[in-house]
Amino acid sequence: MKISLDWIREYVAVDLPRQELVDRLTMAGWVPETVEEKDGDLILDLETYANRPDALGHLGIAREIGAMLGRPLLERDWPVVELDAATAEIADVQIDDGPSGAMVTVIERNSLSTANGLCVVEERDMCMLSEARADAATKTAPAIPGEAKWKQTVEPNTPLLFRFSAIRFNSHRIHYDRDYVTKVEKLPGLVVQSSLISQLLIEMCRRELPSRRMTNFDFQNLRSVYDSGGEFTLAGLPSADGNAATLWALDGEGKLSMLATAKFA
Repeated sequence: MKISLDWIREYVAVDLPRQELVDRLTMAGWVPETVEEKDGDLILDLETYANRPDALGHLGIAREIGAMLGRPLLERDWPVVELDAATAEIADVQIDDGPSGAMVTVIERNSLSTANGLCVVEERDMCMLSEARADAATKTAPAIPGEAKWKQTVEPNTPLLFRFSAIRFNSHRIHYDRDYVTKVEKLPGLVVQSSLISQLLIEMCRRELPSRRMTNFDFQNLRSVYDSGGEFTLAGLPSADGNAATLWALDGEGKLSMLATAKFA
């Protein structure tokens, strides 16, 4: 994750010599993978941790530096985006009652608007199959898209899954109650949230293409990832022109669990 020292100084007073700041960050566990000077600014590419989503971004690192130096965050006027409208609707219901059984697709649409107009649209397609349709469905998973240019491994530890559920107000016990998920649901381990995996893929794009603005992100969940399977892998392959990227996630056994595409302006 790349951070700018000039941006950090907008949140907390930092007057250490640059090398001393790098050394103290390293001692605190925030190891710079690369350090470079650009246009008078210091750019640090810090190693990030899956169990510290609170420290993703400049504000999170500024909090860490403030705690390290014993200094409070600077007071500032935080920008507030006032929403004129936030709507949630069932956009469509499609029923396919074919010879192999029924499939119902429900499309849920969430829209956010400001005074400048519509700014975000999220659509979620939920497919429900009859038992006969599910049994008849092909069991062959899509092929891995190619050789990854971006790659990251993530340890799905219990604190990470619990905290991600908490910030999303997701009370489903399959993500944090091991006794329940293994003894009642009979699953092999805690279920890693598909929303967490997709969020990490989005963050991968932001980290690898910091100057590009994402305009569209689509993902398909192919199979569940369990914490009992060990580390899972995130991967990405940008297009030659940098206007799009294919992304995917592999579970601990190397099987494709999520496939995604991103587009950039």
